[in-house]
Amino acid sequence: MHALAPLAYVAAAIYVLAVFLLALYGLHSFWLLSLLLRHRKEAVAIETAEANEALPAELPRVLVQLPVFNERDVVHRLVEAVGRLDWPADKLHIQLLDDSTDDSVEMGRVACARLRERGLDAVSIHRLDRSGFKAGALDHGMQQNDAPFIAIFDADFVPDADFLKKAIKPLLHDEKLCLVQGRWEHLNRHTNLLTSAQALGIDGHFAIEQGARAWSGLAMNFNGTCGLWRRAAIIDAGGWEHDTLTEDMDLSYRAQLKGWTCTYRIGLAVPGEVPATVSAWRTQQFRWAKGSIQTAIKLLPRVWRSSWGFHAKLAATLHMTHYLVHPLILVSLFCAPLALMLVDRLPWWVLMLGFAGFLIGASSPIITYVTAQVVLNGRNGLRNLRNLPALAAIGTGIAVSNSNAVWQALRGKQSEFVRTPKGGNVGKGKVSSSYKSKAASGMAELFCCLWAAVGLALGFTGAHKWVTPLLALYFSGFLWMAIYSIRERLADERAHRDDSVRGRSPLPFLIPAGVLLVVGALTLSFLPRLISGADSWRHAPAWFGGVALGMSTVYLAAVAMVRARQGGTWTIGWVIAVAFALRIACLGLAPSDDVNRYLFEGRQVANGQNPYIYSPAQSMGGPASEQIGWETYFAINHPEWASIYQPVTLAYETLVTAFSVHPLSFKIAGLICDLLAMGLVVALLMRARAAFSMVLLMAWNPVGPLMFAGEGHHDEIMTLLLGCGLYLATGNHLKRALVMTSLAALAKPFAVVALLPQLSGKALKWWLLPPLVAIGCYLPFSGAGMKLFSTLGTFGGQGHFHGVLEPWLRLLGNSLAGDALDQRLITAALIGLWLIGTFVLMARARVRTPHEILDLTGRLLAWMLVCLPTLHLWYFAPLVLLLPFTTSFALVLWTAMAPVYWLHAVVFPTPMGWGEAPLITAVAHLPALALMIYESVLALAKDPVQEFEQTTQTA
Repeated sequence: MHALAPLAYVAAAIYVLAVFLLALYGLHSFWLLSLLLRHRKEAVAIETAEANEALPAELPRVLVQLPVFNERDVVHRLVEAVGRLDWPADKLHIQLLDDSTDDSVEMGRVACARLRERGLDAVSIHRLDRSGFKAGALDHGMQQNDAPFIAIFDADFVPDADFLKKAIKPLLHDEKLCLVQGRWEHLNRHTNLLTSAQALGIDGHFAIEQGARAWSGLAMNFNGTCGLWRRAAIIDAGGWEHDTLTEDMDLSYRAQLKGWTCTYRIGLAVPGEVPATVSAWRTQQFRWAKGSIQTAIKLLPRVWRSSWGFHAKLAATLHMTHYLVHPLILVSLFCAPLALMLVDRLPWWVLMLGFAGFLIGASSPIITYVTAQVVLNGRNGLRNLRNLPALAAIGTGIAVSNSNAVWQALRGKQSEFVRTPKGGNVGKGKVSSSYKSKAASGMAELFCCLWAAVGLALGFTGAHKWVTPLLALYFSGFLWMAIYSIRERLADERAHRDDSVRGRSPLPFLIPAGVLLVVGALTLSFLPRLISGADSWRHAPAWFGGVALGMSTVYLAAVAMVRARQGGTWTIGWVIAVAFALRIACLGLAPSDDVNRYLFEGRQVANGQNPYIYSPAQSMGGPASEQIGWETYFAINHPEWASIYQPVTLAYETLVTAFSVHPLSFKIAGLICDLLAMGLVVALLMRARAAFSMVLLMAWNPVGPLMFAGEGHHDEIMTLLLGCGLYLATGNHLKRALVMTSLAALAKPFAVVALLPQLSGKALKWWLLPPLVAIGCYLPFSGAGMKLFSTLGTFGGQGHFHGVLEPWLRLLGNSLAGDALDQRLITAALIGLWLIGTFVLMARARVRTPHEILDLTGRLLAWMLVCLPTLHLWYFAPLVLLLPFTTSFALVLWTAMAPVYWLHAVVFPTPMGWGEAPLITAVAHLPALALMIYESVLALAKDPVQEFEQTTQTA
């Protein structure tokens, strides 16, 4: 706890601020609810009086604008519904503002032609440039007609025939009224759980928020559809502007700042279609979130300079910035685990304030939605509240996407107006649409879910378990969003695959294979302990080696099956489930003796001691040795050595030991990092448009579960950082990619080769970034001087064993020069071979596409591992990460043979000795090396990227 105490206090302060701001938005909801209850009777009386009032004999001209873009599924329904509006034909003008680029243009023209045959003025106005998007289309249409009132309907709404007669009455009575907004009803409320949850949320907005604002004199917004405008107000406000993605909110606020007023009629209901897929809903929410923050940046200075009262200004601020709730959710999520570490130290009144903040933030939406259903539907509306948990889940799960939207708005990034796909879905019918939004990977939500799980674990093991409900909500929300996003992405991928391979699932084979792997992991965890009375592989090497090689055989067979056949949703689910079960089963393995050093060094840094200066032997009796316990301290290997690990690894050790100084902590941390890296592999497969089932190559590889969840090695932090760097690099985020990959190299030096594909062909300024990151990371330890690297040099110069080429070079050298051969010559020879091979790989490579970046990175890492003088099986972790993106079976075989190293204990002179068995080393490396050479010869005549694409198309 000592090292992270300052960080924990900062995190706690940020967490408290985030919860306070969330509570502030909750209080705003309560305020709106009180305003609604205060003015509702008066509003109902006004609406009743309007319903009983007759219209004047001479009705004004009304222009109905229908902005559409590629809406072939609903354009005919929309035009027909507007054609049924009860309004004099000579006073009704209908504009289909069509920016479409597909055959829906002709469909709209045909629908308008049918209205003209009935005597209606209906025209289709087709723009080719789509400048200004929806706002540009509406402005263009206004220039074609001078009607004093303008009604607007989006493509997914179906207005009732009496809409105009209801909406026009308030505008005729009040000359300063610019807009009458109608309420959204739902055509497809019960299509699925998502539509039911959305409908519940939209009901809360229209039953409570819009009424409260309109009826109490506060500023309200136009919802983009189902509204009737006064033309003069639009012109006075400056017309339609398209510098934000919410042109509706922008115009309505500009009009109200000019002195116009807006109103809302709860009885003016218009049925519409809510998005029926997560991808479509995310698209809509992203546009609303970004647009509202853009509008806030644009108009809030004008609001606070206006003559409005303080309450009106505050309400407008909270209204336009409401989507800041989602970044606050993420901030509170990521600060919560560290903040929970301080719960036991906080006074009771601070805890009570925190509880009150959570209670306000959580209860306000619940009470709002309950009240909304009662207001709209009476007691019958309470049945809809069964969807409240789903609404809470999606409202939380959308936080990642909406936070990105908010961030883009804050930094001024412009983006295209992406319309929400509609399918013409009604009732409980099957969801269908000619258009689809791009499905998200769901990986970011999955990461948030795992982090929330970490917080839950900390909360439940602490003294104050009542602080965990917020994290439980976050966990369920992000898990829901991740599952639905991944499911839609899988469905989208299946729809684009070749029909010739459809139906060839590897699942019947993978089910028994997965069971065998989990049984093998359990065997490694428990049987040796029962047989030999010890759990370390050093005491039962034959058991461990034999069972692990059996697992490797099953793994290789599963890889062959997945590469030959297509895997669907159930296949992916099974692969992930087995991968998780494997890692849980391996938690029973004894941790490596290296973990003792990790614990000690983590506590050294925590206590302000430089581990590059002071070795464990020099620190005996210090606070670090006392904190980890004497039994662990005396089990540290090579206590005379100072640290051989890089700054990022030391930071990882410090972070893990801040939570616990038990060896199990590194196993749990390794498991989490391994799962996160697996998520990155799935995201990269999505980006490469490869078969998701290829994740099996990484997920079932024995290195991950045995070495990280099993033995607790810390190399997986390097793999996770490398995966982040590759994900950013393939997404063209070069600066961030270089930073993440540099951090990976500062966790394990040989990851530096992954920088080469990212820097290939780049200017000198990009090459300077990794050294700057390195300087920043080494700076806190700079007091050690050259000792920063001396122990690492000692390890690299003396500890040569298990290498691929090194034993053979040593054997050759000794036969020529005798035992007096200097080991440094062998190291120099290996460095020379590595440089030559790297030059050849870089000279032949192309680095333009995600495929090429991943393929070259994998080949460079493999060559680096071949040239290392010392090679442990956990060093394979970054190569395992890239196995799903290579066609090389040699690399798969090489990593699968890694458990052969356990058999070295059979020939060691002592159970804890360091040594080398040439035969075992040869078995571990030579088959894979020979196959690697064969594949390299074949690759001279082939394009490896094209080969990968062909493989993934059929797999």
